[in-house]
Amino acid sequence: MNIDHNLTEDSFFESPQDAQKAAKQQSLIGPYQHLQICYYTGSKIITADENLIHLPSDFAAHLLELGTRPPTKIVKKNGSVVLLPKPYVQNLKPKTRATSGDICQFSQCIIDKLNEYEQLKEIHYQQLLIKVRSNPLDFNEKLRIYIGADYGGKVVLNNYRIIRDAAKAMGYEVLYDENSDVELMDDYRRVKTIAQFNPHITFNINRVRNHFLNEATFNVIWFQDHTLVLVDDSKIRLRERDNVYYLTQEINDCLIAKGVKANRQDFFLNSDVFKERSDVARSNKKIVFVGSSYKSRLEKYSRTNNLKILTNELLELFKQDWNVTESKLNQLLSSIELNEADFLAVPDFHVNELLDYFNRDLLLEEIVKHIDGYELEIYGDGWRDNQLLSPYHKGSVKYGEEISKKYNEAQFSLVPAGGYILQLRVIEAISSGCIPLAFDNRSSARIKPPYYQEAICYFNSPRQLKQQLKKTCYSDKDLTNIKADTHASAFLKKIEQKIRSTLQISKENTGQNQAMCARSRISR
Repeated sequence: MNIDHNLTEDSFFESPQDAQKAAKQQSLIGPYQHLQICYYTGSKIITADENLIHLPSDFAAHLLELGTRPPTKIVKKNGSVVLLPKPYVQNLKPKTRATSGDICQFSQCIIDKLNEYEQLKEIHYQQLLIKVRSNPLDFNEKLRIYIGADYGGKVVLNNYRIIRDAAKAMGYEVLYDENSDVELMDDYRRVKTIAQFNPHITFNINRVRNHFLNEATFNVIWFQDHTLVLVDDSKIRLRERDNVYYLTQEINDCLIAKGVKANRQDFFLNSDVFKERSDVARSNKKIVFVGSSYKSRLEKYSRTNNLKILTNELLELFKQDWNVTESKLNQLLSSIELNEADFLAVPDFHVNELLDYFNRDLLLEEIVKHIDGYELEIYGDGWRDNQLLSPYHKGSVKYGEEISKKYNEAQFSLVPAGGYILQLRVIEAISSGCIPLAFDNRSSARIKPPYYQEAICYFNSPRQLKQQLKKTCYSDKDLTNIKADTHASAFLKKIEQKIRSTLQISKENTGQNQAMCARSRISR
């Protein structure tokens, strides 16, 4: 059978041999490049491939126990496919038929078992909810923290792991639940784990996830990105013990618009990984940039004529002045009337995607013309095809110790413009003893103090960067204070202080209510 890998999905194969062949390809699917799962039934194949999964003919309960992603496609022996409703099979009903392909006996049997799987899953989920919500919580015990980390975006995943390590080091009892490349991380898995662990605290990044919690559980929500819930028309419903934090002022503006009060929290690091290393020689003539190219974002902004005009007009603005003000940007956006067709072409339209490209790729292309006498090294994906920057591209680098070592080799790290001061790359560099050369956007209304001038060397154009380097702008920089502010332990201490304060207020209110009831009984 010929397999079209452009249409690769988690699939149930009628032929075990076809399943094995597809699994051997190790195809990656979806935005986070998960490993394709190849299911089959019949004679079991002995294999080390984790994505080749044998299921019994009556597989509903077994699939639920496995916890892997269910198939979204059935592949028959003749190569034809039956597509299943998405996401996964959650919309299937007992009498549902697949959306395409001929329904044969094999396909209908699989569909029936997937229906049974979903129904069984819902029954168990409701039973687990009852247990979670009725579990007593004793805050005199060692505090338990549950972290459910969905295998996906690298930055979010790394932050989950940093919180995990810091919490363990501080003496918390931590249950860190991260799904593998083939496992499904959904509410069922979270509730199943929470029912057993009974946490005092749950920790979420970019998600609220409070609808299945015990009312006594404290839920920490840290928004790092413009997720859908921040920009759509939905309401964010919070519990009394939900504590919300934001990374940037733009995110806070979205929260304010939805009536949510939140506190600021910058990125933090694992200081055991990002640190100064005495065994690494530092060159005072080396500049390091770590990050991927954003050129791939341009493609979708060329799908309509209006979007092409917007992109070209923005480019002209940047050619005139690298520091494009909000007023100039708003003036440009109001002059181009985007219509429904434009938003249909780019459903997740956000002008910041274009700004990020100009502020990173184009700025780097200009900077290399003004750093004579300095060695520039670029690490990350997407630079190989850039003729101006490919000579400086040194390949990719693994997150953690490898990045820290690269920063330890250099006097400076290059930080293009962003929506906030303490970007992740800034604090990674500072913690590794490397001074950030940051594009100066402090005049923006989005950027709030502190600005950490004692640790960061700012420039407002590539030409000014050249002048700054000549002045040895790093001679008076002090990285001490900012290192202390970027430890995950400081964030956890802040959270625990908030919890203790809430518990004390609750205790006092309970005492007052009991006293009032007693006085009422006496007066009667």
